[in-house]
Amino acid sequence: MNILFFSSNSPYSEIKSFKGRIGGAEINLRVIAEELANLGYSTCYYSTKKGKPVKKNVNGVSTYHFPNILMPIFHKNLSLIRKYNEKLVMIQQKNQIEKIIKKKNIDLIHTYSTYPDTFLSISAAKKSGVPIVQRVAGRAWYNLLIENPSLKKKIEWTFNEVDMMLFISDFIKGKTYDYFQELGFKVNTPFEINDIGINYNQLKNIDLEKVKSKYNLSDDEKIILCVESFKNYSKRQDILIKAVPNVLEKINNLKVLLVGKGPNFQRMKDLAYELGVHRKIRFLGEIPHRDVLAIMSIAEIVAHPTEFEGYSTVMRESLALGKPFLVSDIEPMNNVIRDGYNGMLVENNPIKFAEKIVYLLKNNKIRKSIEKNAATYAKKNFDSKKNVLKYEKLFLEICHKNK
Repeated sequence: MNILFFSSNSPYSEIKSFKGRIGGAEINLRVIAEELANLGYSTCYYSTKKGKPVKKNVNGVSTYHFPNILMPIFHKNLSLIRKYNEKLVMIQQKNQIEKIIKKKNIDLIHTYSTYPDTFLSISAAKKSGVPIVQRVAGRAWYNLLIENPSLKKKIEWTFNEVDMMLFISDFIKGKTYDYFQELGFKVNTPFEINDIGINYNQLKNIDLEKVKSKYNLSDDEKIILCVESFKNYSKRQDILIKAVPNVLEKINNLKVLLVGKGPNFQRMKDLAYELGVHRKIRFLGEIPHRDVLAIMSIAEIVAHPTEFEGYSTVMRESLALGKPFLVSDIEPMNNVIRDGYNGMLVENNPIKFAEKIVYLLKNNKIRKSIEKNAATYAKKNFDSKKNVLKYEKLFLEICHKNK
């Protein structure tokens, strides 16, 4: 079985000089590709990058990263040039997918983004009849459609043309069909619920001293780590920032590290200054995934204030490292986290967040118990070497049915 993974804006993080978005969904596609490669299957990963093309084998996966060739913006009508470039990029990516299908004799394509990635994959695979499996992990496609109503027919067509929708949780499946109903979509595509978990090998041999030196972290500081994109919707770093003054009343040696970028990045920095807590909060931006894991392993608490979550990769990594995961009391997080057992649930309120942080930092016995239970839960549920067998079975069934 030869499998192509396609994520247009998410290059492999281990390939140096890349500055693409390395988020939870992209990490998971990569883990699936590498675990299937470990089972002996031929796996390819295609993405885009600036500069020269790069073809490289990474952990058994043949990676292809090609630049998008754009028309120079010299015309007064910028919107016209942008639309032209969007079409130009889609044509290039479609052609690259077709070439990889032919060169690698691809049997199945696994995608993430509904539009344009899955849309393009369906178009590129039309002649060869290669089946498409789309990972559905959130509502990015829905937000895109709200911003661009003209895409409605294309997105509905995409959901109906894929051979399988692969939801990462029951919650996401339910929300997706709620959106289908709201939009008047009629989608009859088969679906499964499956998630890869995390690769425990990534948690090994982390150089903690190197990371402490790199980010100037002190053993005397109580580190609270928050890893999430600074979106205009759903993510709530503001709650954590507003909680800091209350925490400082009880615990002075606090250091909050915020990892991620996005539209709200500067606004959150301004908020920290307005509240006078900017010296206690560091905005690290986007940093290598391995550095995130290293900082997570030395943090006292991993905080995750949010209004919407698919199935957080940060949660899985935090639990696997045996760290108290303090998360907003929302689905599907509260289907995994049992308050006070393997993590902490809290309502989206700065005072409540502050109370939970102080409670955890001042109660070592309870924190240690949560850490132990978190690690046990993660090993049972999130081990990618076990979970990949479900993907193997599903992909083989789809390929067999397609022949």
